[in-house]
Parts: sequence; structure tokens; C-alpha cells
Amino acid sequence: MIASWDRSRYPLRALQLPRDEASVQAGILALLARRGIPAWATDGGAARLRGRAAAVLRATGAGDCVASLHRCGGAAVGWPDVIGVIPPTGRMLAVEVKRPEQVERHGDGWRQVRPAGNPSAEQVAMLEVLEECGAVVCVAWDEADVVEALKPSE
Repeated sequence: MIASWDRSRYPLRALQLPRDEASVQAGILALLARRGIPAWATDGGAARLRGRAAAVLRATGAGDCVASLHRCGGAAVGWPDVIGVIPPTGRMLAVEVKRPEQVERHGDGWRQVRPAGNPSAEQVAMLEVLEECGAVVCVAWDEADVVEALKPSE
């Protein structure tokens, strides 16, 4: 499992696109659907739900409750962004999605516009546990990372 960003694994033309984690995740889910692999985006930390609830609390004047709300957890710490089941074996697929680096041409070379995201220690540890249990795991900065992870299991 590759768990840290390596620019050399991606074509420069792909790194020029301003992609965020959500667009990479959407691309991964579409790829898995095309391959007939049932998969779901998880909100492991329940961040979306807590964000909406915090907005409601602020709007109703109960903003002092927001800090407590953000200490409430969702799934286990480090839980992957995408979970799937690989047919016909039923092996679990666990994908931690990160945004890729963005670069732009600068003079005779390339300049980083935005660094790539990297998984936290907790996310790597969770993927390692899932892999030890037989899951296919990967950290994905692009759909190609998932394709590569699926090669031995398909």
C-alpha cells in the first residue's frame, strides 16, 4: 500500500487540473460502479452532519453548544472514505481518498500551486488493520490508484 504522495506516479497534465478530494471521490465511485463493484462513500468522522447541526445551532442562538458537538465522533478514527465489496469474492475494498497535488508551468519548469493531501497516522493504521484482515486497501489521489489496487484481486 502506497501511503504517501509521489508526484512521479502521475502525468503532469493530470496534476494541472484543480481537483479536490470530493471530485476524486466521485470519480472513484463512478469507476467502481462501471466495474460492477458496489461501493459507498462514508462520512467516517460525521463531519457533514456535525457541520449542518452546528449551522442550525448557531442560527437558533445556541452557538455555545457547537464546541461540544464537534467533539462527538462518527465512525472509528481513521475509517476510510470509500467502502466497497469486490464480487464475486466478497472481499472488502477500503479507499482513503486524498486530493492530488496541483502544479502549473512556471518558466522552464513546474511550480506547486497546492500540495497533495496525505493520510494521517490513524488513517494508515486503520488501512493496515483492514489489509491484515483481508481487505483490498489503498490511498487514492486519482482513480488510477484504485485501478492499481484492484489488479491482484480481480
